[in-house]
Amino acid sequence: MHSITIKGVSKSFGKVHALTDIYLEIEAGKRLVLIGGSGAGKTTLLRILAGLELPDQGSIFCGDTDITRVPAHQRGIAMLSQDYAIYPHLTVERNLLAALEPLRLNHQDRNERIESAWSWFGLLPLRDRRPAQLSGGQMQRAALAKALVRRPQMLVLD
Repeated sequence: MHSITIKGVSKSFGKVHALTDIYLEIEAGKRLVLIGGSGAGKTTLLRILAGLELPDQGSIFCGDTDITRVPAHQRGIAMLSQDYAIYPHLTVERNLLAALEPLRLNHQDRNERIESAWSWFGLLPLRDRRPAQLSGGQMQRAALAKALVRRPQMLVLD
């Protein structure tokens, strides 16, 4: 994994300035915790880092590569949001498969990743359940598995 550098990032939603001229460097292999009150822009910054939002100004670098406009599925960054981002109409298994679709893996690699997720998170007995049929802890495990089944270089937790 490379270092992440955020240079001069700003983001507004209408008249609300969520982020103004943010500079931040995260060294490779390090952990970072963002702390701030509700509405401080933490989630917005994480969404920009993960590629789920575009900044109005500024750039995001992974090492020396500008990833500001690189699509989320090509960044190697997975984000686990507060609401888990699990599709309510899909089973646990279909949610994991949906996470892998943009990677266009061959059948064997896809199945290997799904089998690993069953093992790592103890989800095999839950594979045919929809999110409404899961407990809170089971839903957290399914969401984390969905984020990690892609084997990202970075995991962003909101």
